[in-house]
Amino acid sequence: MPNHRQFLSTSPKPLHPARSPCTLAAGPTTRKTLATPGVDSVLDGGILQPHIHDIGIVLRHGRRTSHFRVYFKRHTYLPANGNFHNIKGDVLVMRVASQNPSSVVNLRSGDHRLADFIASKVAVKIADFQSPQRVRLPGELKLSRSW
Repeated sequence: MPNHRQFLSTSPKPLHPARSPCTLAAGPTTRKTLATPGVDSVLDGGILQPHIHDIGIVLRHGRRTSHFRVYFKRHTYLPANGNFHNIKGDVLVMRVASQNPSSVVNLRSGDHRLADFIASKVAVKIADFQSPQRVRLPGELKLSRSW
């Protein structure tokens, strides 16, 4: 008889928390069939702001193209981020699956450096979005990194 159970796995994602100035590995649970991110359990400030914003990232590094997704919140009472002084709240970077763009996968060995690079570049856009003028965010942001 075949096994039809869906196994839960923890996948460490780089979380840039607002309360400490270091990058943490957060492990939201995902399902193998469609790995939807459990972002609401990782990001802080659920009482203040239950809505989570996201930006799609297309990163060209060398000859490769990788897709990521950045999650964050927008509220005036969120604490200042310890890594990026111009934004408030946590920033979470996840890799998008190549087979299914609506799914996320575990980060690979070199992805933590790419995630830090992405978060530093996207922090400017997030700061503009969190400002009182509320500049609109693009649905997808294209970045390139040369070695």
